[in-house]
Amino acid sequence: MTTLEVAYEDGQDIPLSRELDQYSSKFFIRTPKSLHRRLDQLADMGGISLNQFLVSTLSRAVGQEEIQKKKRTRK
Repeated sequence: MTTLEVAYEDGQDIPLSRELDQYSSKFFIRTPKSLHRRLDQLADMGGISLNQFLVSTLSRAVGQEEIQKKKRTRK
């Protein structure tokens, strides 16, 4: 049974998924100063902005997660 099914059976509110146009393309996170500094350094070493570095890094992480998910469902 999935987490969603359990939540439904427990009577929990399940939010509907959002449409793409409901996202602003902005979100804010808090990180330790040391992580912020290291991320900025890595972006600088790559000659790109911190924003570009983070978008690229997050995109790769999401892609890897999707690959792993597909591998798990094939088994």
